[in-house]
Amino acid sequence: MARRELASSIVLIALACGTLWLASDLPLGSLSSPQTGFFPLILGALLLILSIILLGESLTREKRQALPSWTTVGGWRTLLLTGGILFAVAVLFELIGYIAAVAIIMLFLLRTIGKRKWPVVLLISGASALGFFLVFSYLLKIPLPQGIWMR
Repeated sequence: MARRELASSIVLIALACGTLWLASDLPLGSLSSPQTGFFPLILGALLLILSIILLGESLTREKRQALPSWTTVGGWRTLLLTGGILFAVAVLFELIGYIAAVAIIMLFLLRTIGKRKWPVVLLISGASALGFFLVFSYLLKIPLPQGIWMR
């Protein structure tokens, strides 16, 4: 397992360095007025920092006791269902709208992977979908798909 983490951290470090190198050619702007290179530079730096942390952990950790959840019995089913739900929501995103898409994803993840009870799942998925919608739509003024219900 440590070999996989070591290999993935090296690949991620290379990806982060490539991102930083390509972002360095773009104009940065400032915090109050960011330009095209600002976010790629920030994200590349964040990816580099997290990849170095992963590299350090994979070099210092001897063995991991537990297997990843997708290698257990039924784990492949959950992995494929998650991919299917994400694909379906991506295809139907414009039709069903942002709130419904986020609610469906949260419902699925909290119920199948998080194994939470229905009242908790419904409360968290509804609150997070509505909360994210309010933040992006009203505070950040980002237009989001309304879906067929809000037209």
